[in-house]
Amino acid sequence: MSGTRLTTRCETGQTNLRSRRGICMRITFRPGAIAATAAGGLAVAGLGTTAPALAAPITVNVPCSATALAGAISGAVGGDVLQLAGNCTYLLSSALPQVTVGLTIQGSPTSTIEWGYPGSFPLLWVGTSDGLTVSHVNFKDGDAPYGGAIYGKSGPVTVNGGTFSGNTATTEGGAIDNDDGLTVTGATFSGNSAESGGAIGSEDTSSVQNSTFTGNTGTYGGALYNHGDATVSNSTFTGNSTGTYGGAIEVVGPAISTLNKDSFTKNSAEYGGGIEVEGGTLHVNTGYFQQNTATDEGGGVSNYGRMTLDNTTFNANNVGGTAAASTTLARRP
Repeated sequence: MSGTRLTTRCETGQTNLRSRRGICMRITFRPGAIAATAAGGLAVAGLGTTAPALAAPITVNVPCSATALAGAISGAVGGDVLQLAGNCTYLLSSALPQVTVGLTIQGSPTSTIEWGYPGSFPLLWVGTSDGLTVSHVNFKDGDAPYGGAIYGKSGPVTVNGGTFSGNTATTEGGAIDNDDGLTVTGATFSGNSAESGGAIGSEDTSSVQNSTFTGNTGTYGGALYNHGDATVSNSTFTGNSTGTYGGAIEVVGPAISTLNKDSFTKNSAEYGGGIEVEGGTLHVNTGYFQQNTATDEGGGVSNYGRMTLDNTTFNANNVGGTAAASTTLARRP
């Protein structure tokens, strides 16, 4: 630095000079004068104390015990990673503690959390704005009013992989209830049920990609019930059903659902064997609807909102057991 912009007392033309409140300081860096502290901060000799660095996340290995899992959750510090045991089923006989700090639960293809006794609570309850991430964890037979497996009540939920099977909610989200943001990648949902959203019920924004939904049931939305904006990509819906609206998906206004490269096969409902749009907006890009069935109207899609279809195929969908228009725009009385 030439010193041309320094204060009067530093206008000496010398290099490595700094001015602070009119005081001229020379900073000289010598070998060994800079050291990284054990905590990961940076110390410069003679320049004061080291600023603390953020602690690295701690991985806690959780033995194959429901009691151990409950203790790990209740004792977790924000940012911790709970590593579940492989070849293990954490069989619950009482509710796990609510997740109150940002937490990651990491499993393997053989790590399962299962509810084994009569009860009415989700397997995991998220109560922190820092959210929960679960990776490669299976959830089985959860039973609750909202979110039989995961209740995202007060924080975002991220799901990477894993299988959700046999979970039930009396109200919304047989496997997952989303109230504060949801991202699902590469998961499988099979045989889950709820009044709204047999697999997933969403009241907030959601993103689902590369996932499979098979044999889920509900009154509204056999697999997905979208009351919040949603994006669904590269996913398959097979054999999902409802007795009323949206065999695979129901979109409820004012929600906007955008579907990219998804397939719908052999789903069934009274209205919209594949999808029912009720006052919301649906965008489908490169969709495939085959052999979906409605007893009343819309074998493939029943639309009572706004809809755009781009490069989408309808094949052998039917209404009332008879091959008919796969998409209906008629409004119910």
